[in-house]
Amino acid sequence: MRMVSLLLVLLCTACAAPQFVAQVSSRSTLPASCPVAGKRFMIETPAGQEQSLARRDYAAQVVRELKARGLTQVGDGQFADWLVRFDWRLSGPVSTTTQFPVTTSVGIFGGGWSWGGIGMSFPIYPDATQTVWYGRELTLDIFDPQALKAGQFAKLYEARAVNTSTRNVIEPAVPWLIRAIFRDFPQPGASRREVAIPYDQPAAASNP
Repeated sequence: MRMVSLLLVLLCTACAAPQFVAQVSSRSTLPASCPVAGKRFMIETPAGQEQSLARRDYAAQVVRELKARGLTQVGDGQFADWLVRFDWRLSGPVSTTTQFPVTTSVGIFGGGWSWGGIGMSFPIYPDATQTVWYGRELTLDIFDPQALKAGQFAKLYEARAVNTSTRNVIEPAVPWLIRAIFRDFPQPGASRREVAIPYDQPAAASNP
């Protein structure tokens, strides 16, 4: 029965839908009782990236996430309650080595009128696999634009999402990192959590 249960667990694991997994950490000064719906926000574009197609697409996704929570986008910072900044980067590589032990045995035997002996076994490591990992990271910060303009401490919220992969490209991961940050947004206080988002079929095939 125990072996059957183990096989069922392995079968369920093998059949589980692939997921995008990110480690998300966030810190907020927004009161837990303060609703975000109704707030007005502006997305800030860094100088020199006004014509970036990638930033335009990612910004559009951030806008959709905020609007889905009842916020309104404005084009002028003087009318905004929130100024939103975000960025992404690729880090690494970092190598890890996995060894696969194989147990071998050695025996010592004696003869004469009777046969007997002693034996021992110990692991050896004939093979090892090296894996190269990359970190795909997205950061998102929210400021009070009026406090920022006055030179005061202005940050209201900060979040960071990190996904590790053997692929040294970040662009396919950015939309998923955005979704990970906005899962249960905004968490009050300081929070650290793992977010797993099931892939749809096209995403699973492209392996972001």
